[in-house]
Amino acid sequence: MLVGRNGISASSFGKQPAWCPSKCTCSESDLSAICRFLMFEVIPPELPKFLRILDLTKNNIKEISNNTFVNLHNLTQLTLSNNTIVNIEEDAFKGLKNLKELCLEGNELSIETLETSTNLRGFDSLEYIDLELNQIKEIPKEMFEDLSKLRTLILMNNQL
Repeated sequence: MLVGRNGISASSFGKQPAWCPSKCTCSESDLSAICRFLMFEVIPPELPKFLRILDLTKNNIKEISNNTFVNLHNLTQLTLSNNTIVNIEEDAFKGLKNLKELCLEGNELSIETLETSTNLRGFDSLEYIDLELNQIKEIPKEMFEDLSKLRTLILMNNQL
């Protein structure tokens, strides 16, 4: 980061950090990448390992593949709201050891998809999950039992 004599960095003037994914808006101060409304069909590759916040709201992501986030150990907030996600592979969230917030609102997820593909076990830090506006018809009681820090689970506007 280039900082002038006045203490203002280049990013203060709108220049994006070199690590910022193409078309996204990034912040060095909170280590975030905001990639909303960009028509992405896949999650940007080569996200920096130090990233803490990733927002991919309103794109065209249909699937999250295994190991997509495997190196993002510092990510605390992941927002994938209002995409067209139908499938999340079993180890898609592998590596998200410090994730506190997971937002999957407004997708096309069903309980079958969540049961067979999403492995949320071992997410000791997860406090908030938003699954509003999906295609969920039922929730097995064991679905979230290993999430000891989970405080908020949003399931409104599903078919429960």
